[in-house]
Amino acid sequence: MYLIKKLIGQITKYRFSLFPGLWLIELLILSFVILKELNPLITTIIGLLFSVPISLFWLEYNIPVLQIQREIEEVIIELPPTTDAIIRYRLELPTDQYGEYPQITYKCIRIIIDNIGRNAAKKCKAYFVTSSGKERICWTIPTEKPDATINVNDNERLDFCAFPMEIKDNYRILVPNENGWDKPRITGPLIKCKVLVTSENAEPVEANVKIHFDKNNVEIED
Repeated sequence: MYLIKKLIGQITKYRFSLFPGLWLIELLILSFVILKELNPLITTIIGLLFSVPISLFWLEYNIPVLQIQREIEEVIIELPPTTDAIIRYRLELPTDQYGEYPQITYKCIRIIIDNIGRNAAKKCKAYFVTSSGKERICWTIPTEKPDATINVNDNERLDFCAFPMEIKDNYRILVPNENGWDKPRITGPLIKCKVLVTSENAEPVEANVKIHFDKNNVEIED
């Protein structure tokens, strides 16, 4: 199955040069069989036309290729004090006898995006996608927010979502905005969503994400 997917991916990647090249080869073969007298002229024309798919192949060969890793990273993050207080209030947590909300530990899920192509992927944007729409999310490196450049044979990490820990029967998660965790959104309950990454010079890539509230983590699906 993996080899089939890889083959389909390669055909899709080089489709703009592969298919015209195959058509020209077929035309060349037909010229030998049918247009015998005109074959030298047809061969010359086809030879000149071959420069087009070759140029397209070279461009496609050198483009960046983004890939979403199935393995994720889990890190503990701290929200800004003001934001943390607002989140605890919006989660409707019970207060103690002094009217204080309990402290919350936030587990951040980071998704790793690889560039396995031959050029840097520029102005990469990332999205948290649900049936109701998509929202921008942020890269972990402050200097790369909100758009990241992913170099060849390198990767960048996305802050995809965060689970409020130590809360029983919690079915909501925090989702950052494109600039970080200063004003995260609260969403849920969700079972599935998607991560989408676009780029100025690479094909978009997406993956299904399954949310496990019982384990406070997510799973990247095929």
